Amino acid sequence: MSIIESFAPLLLQSWPVHSLAVQSSVAQSWILAYLVNALWQAPLVFAAAWLAARFARPAGPVWEHRVWVSALLAQLVLPLGSIDAFRTTLSKLAAAAWALLTVSSQAQGSTRVVLGPATAHAGGLNLSSAQTQTIVLLYAASVLYAAARILRGLHRTYRLSENSVLASPVLQARFATFCKRAQTWPVAIQISPRVSSPLTFGIARPLLLLPTGFAEQASAADLDIVLAHEAAHLDRRDFAKNLLYTILSIPLAFHPATWATRSRIAATREMICDAHAAEATTGRENYVRSLLRLATLVTTTSANLHAIGIFDANAFEKRVLRMIQRTTQISRRRRILVALGCTALALATCTSALALRISIGEDNHAGKHLSVDVNKLTIVNRVPPVYPVEAKKMKIQGSVVLAVIIGTNGEVENISVKSGPKELQQSAIDAVRQWKWQPYLLNGDAVEVETQVTVVYQLAE
Repeated sequence: MSIIESFAPLLLQSWPVHSLAVQSSVAQSWILAYLVNALWQAPLVFAAAWLAARFARPAGPVWEHRVWVSALLAQLVLPLGSIDAFRTTLSKLAAAAWALLTVSSQAQGSTRVVLGPATAHAGGLNLSSAQTQTIVLLYAASVLYAAARILRGLHRTYRLSENSVLASPVLQARFATFCKRAQTWPVAIQISPRVSSPLTFGIARPLLLLPTGFAEQASAADLDIVLAHEAAHLDRRDFAKNLLYTILSIPLAFHPATWATRSRIAATREMICDAHAAEATTGRENYVRSLLRLATLVTTTSANLHAIGIFDANAFEKRVLRMIQRTTQISRRRRILVALGCTALALATCTSALALRISIGEDNHAGKHLSVDVNKLTIVNRVPPVYPVEAKKMKIQGSVVLAVIIGTNGEVENISVKSGPKELQQSAIDAVRQWKWQPYLLNGDAVEVETQVTVVYQLAE
C-alpha cells in the first residue's frame, strides 16, 4: 500500500473538505428551512398586521404605516429564528442581570460537564439532498431575478430625467414655499417628456419631474396640491425608504403576502402625504376635488419604476374615501391603548410563529437512529455553567442530566431535564443552551443529533 493510499482517508476527512461539505449542507438546510417557514409565517404576519392596522386606524395613517412596515420586517426576520433562540437570548439577559445584582461571597463550588451517549436522526420535513438542491437553486434564481428587476427599475428611473428642461422660476419659487413649510430643502423641478405624472426620485440629489404641458393644463390650486404632496415625500425621504423596503424584500420577493404588505405600505405612505398636502393647501374637501381633476390629466406609473409620485400607489379610491371621512382627534390615553394593543398582537404572533417553526431533515435518514461516537461531536462554543448563588447558600450539590438535540446547524434545538436538583436545573440549561457544535454529517448531509449532557455541581470540602 502506498503512502498516498494510507493517508487518503485522513485527507478526505481533513478540515477544508469537511468544512466545505458542512457549510454547503448547513446552508442548504438553512435556506430550505427559511423558505418552508416563510410560506406560512408571512400570511400569518399579514393577517395579524391587518387586524392591528384596523385597530390603529383611528390614530391616523401614520400608525397604520408603522404597522405595515413592522409587518414587512417581521415577515423577513421570523423565518430565521426559533423559540429556543428566543429563550436563549432571554436567559443570557437574565444571567447578566443576576450577575450585576449578586456578589459571590458564599461557599466556593465547582462545576464540571460529562458528555453522554449520542444518536443521529433526521427530523421535521424530510427531503432528499437532490430535492433540497433543486429547491435551493430555484430560490437562488428567483432572488437573482428580483435583484435584476430592482437594478433595471433603478436604471429606468434615472433615465427619466433625460431630455428634461428646468421649470420656470415662478414654478420653482412656488415649490420652494411648500418645501419650506414641510421643513425640507427645495429641489429642482424639471419638465420631462418621458413621464406621464409627477414623480420624485433621487437620494443625494432629489429631483421632481413634471410631464410636459402639465403645469399649463392644471389650475393653480391643482398644481399646488401636487407640489405640496411631493414636498411631503421629500420631507419623509420616501424614495430612499421605498428603495430600502424593496431591497429588503428580495428574500421573499416571490411571496404574495409580501406583495400585499408592500402594497399597503405604499397606500398608507400616500395617505400620510395626502394629509400633509391637504393641510398645507386648501383643506381636505378641496384637496379631494383637485385630486379627482388631476386624475383625468395623468396616468399611473409603471410598477417597475422606483420613483415616488402623487399617483404612484394603486389605492386611489381608498385615499379619496379616507380623505372625505370625518376625522376626530383621539386622546393620548387611546393612543397608548392602541400602541399596547398592537404590541400585544405582535408579540403573540411572533411567539406563535417561532414556537411552530418547522425543522428540516433528509429522508435518507428518516426513521433511523444511529449511534454516534460522542468523541466525534466537536464543540466549537462551550459556555461553562455557573454555580447558582442561592444553591451554594443552601449547600445544594449534585448532577443535572440534560437531554439535548443538536440541530443541523450545530446549535441546540431542544433541551430538557432528565434528572437533577431543581435548584441547579436552570443554571445547567442556561449554559448548555448556548453551546454550539460542529454540524454532524451522515453521508455528507448534516443531521440532527440527540445526546446527553451531565452537569456536576460540587461544593468545596
